[in-house]
Amino acid sequence: MLRYIGVNRAALIGLACSFALPTAALAKDSAHIVCAGVATYGSAGATSKVGISIVLFDARAGVSDRKWVLSSIHQQKLYQGSMIDKTGNFASGRIVLNNGSQKFYSGQFKLEKGANDRYVMLLDGEINDNPAAGGPGQPIKSKLSCIDISI
Repeated sequence: MLRYIGVNRAALIGLACSFALPTAALAKDSAHIVCAGVATYGSAGATSKVGISIVLFDARAGVSDRKWVLSSIHQQKLYQGSMIDKTGNFASGRIVLNNGSQKFYSGQFKLEKGANDRYVMLLDGEINDNPAAGGPGQPIKSKLSCIDISI
């Protein structure tokens, strides 16, 4: 009987310890994806090109939601935007990348998975190549090549 009580006590202690561990420590449940390319923006007849790199960080937000954080460095400033996805759609939605009141990109993004842990990010919105000067954004539709650098 004493041996049986000891086994139950050990099982209860083990179960209690497993609840104390954060779920992130028990599962790899995030992604770090880097996307880059040269994009053409503007309207017909008045187009320009800009180099863009965007880092997408994906993490769990609650039980079934996802948090997407997009970051880009442009003109020596960090522009970021984040959103909580409750729809279950893989890495897509409307985002604004800004630094304070300066807006670099606003519009739709969508990450599509390809072969060999590679991705493509589609951008469809407005970009401001000189956010510090303000002014309106220019239309942009672009496809950036991406790679998953998660460990």
